[in-house]
This record gives sequence, structure tokens and C-alpha cells, in this order.
Amino acid sequence: AQGTAYTAYVDAWVEGYEATTREIGLLAGDRTENFALTVDSEACTAPGYQVRVIGLYEHFDDELAPPGWSIVDNVGNGQVWEFDDPAARGNLTGGSGAFAIVDSDNYGWGGQQDTELRTPIIDFADLDSVAVEFDTDFLTFTGFDVASVDLSTDGGGTWAVIWQKMGSSYRGPAHEVIDVSDRAAGRRNVMVRFAYSEGFWEWWWQVDNVLLGQNLGCQPKAGGLVFGNVYDANTGEPRSGSLITNDSGEVETASDTPLDPAIDDALYVIFSPAGSHTFSATIEGGYGVGVEQVAVAEGEAVSQDFELPMGMLDYDPGSIHVALQIGRSRTIPLTIENLGGQP
Repeated sequence: AQGTAYTAYVDAWVEGYEATTREIGLLAGDRTENFALTVDSEACTAPGYQVRVIGLYEHFDDELAPPGWSIVDNVGNGQVWEFDDPAARGNLTGGSGAFAIVDSDNYGWGGQQDTELRTPIIDFADLDSVAVEFDTDFLTFTGFDVASVDLSTDGGGTWAVIWQKMGSSYRGPAHEVIDVSDRAAGRRNVMVRFAYSEGFWEWWWQVDNVLLGQNLGCQPKAGGLVFGNVYDANTGEPRSGSLITNDSGEVETASDTPLDPAIDDALYVIFSPAGSHTFSATIEGGYGVGVEQVAVAEGEAVSQDFELPMGMLDYDPGSIHVALQIGRSRTIPLTIENLGGQP
């Protein structure tokens, strides 16, 4: 309506962007308003963005010890760092997904933990600035157990404590940043270890998103976005919960869109490098895989829907009714045909 002032509120459907508001009006006619949303640089979860690091940046997303990392068991009883959340604590560090944990409580009465999680050796000969960053959650019961982050500049020969918690809990979400430039910059054999000791039926220490090196911040990757919906190939119904993957290792989930009735459910947005790439959509329940070859444009968003094949039986006739005298029989043909794209 003309002569009225409005406030526009804009929030991206995908995560990782800051919402924005703008006063518009008084309106005297049609108007086009474009909005440029700012990426949440701290979370850095917007599609196509990543934290750029010179050095090492580990998320522990595979529920296994990362390649090049090592675990030290100073007791020799196998009670060491784990990555599959054995007692289902959940990620309390402020990170997401899998994480590293020494779960002293889960090892129970009579257990003992003295274990180290060590990074690979990193060469910082060409850097003049080096930091150690990580997300953490430390919960103690008696206060006797020790969570320590140590730095080595001689490949693990000697260590110096750069962060330590003992005596009381230090709860997450907590993001730690430790400048070690005076010790590690210009050095070739730099390592960090996360050492948990004096663990006798305590609680736990969690660690996630370990950075060792120079943090260049949240930056866009070269490439574009692919978006669309996932449907049942037989019925056309949206299949929310489908996983979309591409040949670049990106994974996203198709989700419902309850706030916009004009947009079908099972909507996804995924990043990809530019060029021709293979994308796949999958979901449990007997569906086949939807595969599409997509030409991704640099800096653009390309639409691509998926139709998942499923078996679908057709009967002819659709129903059978027979009246018989006792002792008589009758044969009626019934044709069953699979009209779907799966067995």
C-alpha cells in the first residue's frame, strides 16, 4: 500500500549468514530492493565458505584418528582419546559433528587415563605468525585430573605447556586462541599435543576444531552453488532427509520448507567447484540413487532437481470378486507389472 513505511527482515534459508533488516518507504510506486547478506565469519558454515589456514585445521569429522595424528597411551591399558563419542555426551565444545574425547567416567571405576593426542609435525619456517586454536569442554569430578595443551618445536623431543586446566571444570562452548609466534614462527618441526593425565573415574575432556598455524579467516572457495528438490520418481512427493553428495566430497541434506508454502519440501543447497560435476541423491527405504551431471557456473546458483526411482506395482484387474458353488473352481488371470524404476 502506498504511503506506508515497511520494515523488511531478510534471513537466508541456508545456515551461515547474518540476518538483516531495512526500513522501506514511504512507497509511492513499485520498487526493487536487493539485499546483500553477510556471512557469519565465526561459524563459517555458509555453503562455499571455509576457514583458510596456513598449517593444520582438523574437525575430527570421520570418528577416527585423523591421518598423520598419533595417540600415546602412557598407561598401556587402552584408555585413550576416542572420536566416536562412546557414552553419547554430544559435542559440548561449541563445534559440531564428531570430536575428540577422553571419557574418564565412561571407563569407570578402577580406570586410569594418561593419554596424549598429537598433531603431525608442521613446517612454519616461512611464517612470522603462528597460533593454536581449539574448541573445548572440560568437566572434572575431583579436580585432580589435568587437561594440558603443550607445544614442541623439535618434533616432540621437548614440550612446553601453553594451556592447562586443573582443579575445577572449564565448561564449553569455549574457543581458545593462543599466540605462539614467539616460539613457533620460523621453526620447522612444530607439534602440539593434548595431554590428559591423572584421570581416575573423573568426567571428560572434549576437543574439536584444532587449528595450528595462521588463521586467514572465513573465505569463499572458487565455485558455485547447486540447488533444487528431491522427489519420488513415481508419485512426485518430496523426499526430505535425502542426502545430496557430489564428486568434490560435499554433502548436504534436503530439508522441509515450512515457512514458504510456495517452495516444495526436500530443498537442498550444495557447493561445488565450477565445471561439469556428478551429483547423487540417496535416501533409505528401498529407493535407488538419483544421479545427475550438472554444469556448475563460477559464482552462480544452478537449479537441479532429483527423482529417486522406486518399485511400483500395477495390478490388472484392480480387484477380483468370485462367487462359486461348493466343490467348483475357477481360474481368473491376474497381471502384475512393475511400472517403477527399481526392482
